[in-house]
Amino acid sequence: MMRFWLFGGLAVAGKVHRLLIQHAMTPMQMPTPIHDEKRLCFALSFPEGEAVLEYAFAEGGGEGTAVIFTHTHVPEALRGRGAAAVLVRAGLEWAAAREMRVLRGPETCSYVRRYLEMHPAAG
Repeated sequence: MMRFWLFGGLAVAGKVHRLLIQHAMTPMQMPTPIHDEKRLCFALSFPEGEAVLEYAFAEGGGEGTAVIFTHTHVPEALRGRGAAAVLVRAGLEWAAAREMRVLRGPETCSYVRRYLEMHPAAG
């Protein structure tokens, strides 16, 4: 008899569940995102490398009125653990706190675009 567990709202088989649990990070294991204003990015530092969310201020709007998130990079060893989502949430919270518009266009990072589609209230 195959056993199933709920993981993030999905029913998964025993072996898959063990793999997901083994590689998932709890909030306590996830470092706090650092806003690096000189590099125009948010970063998470891990022993395996650095995950980043890069952004740019929109042209013509002036610094501080509109932002576009241009690139997310997560080292291969860290993928699938939620680091990109943590970075995007930090970037969106930062923009909201400064009442900046988050622009979506061809320059928008594909991960950010998917995140905003899955979490429409976030953008």
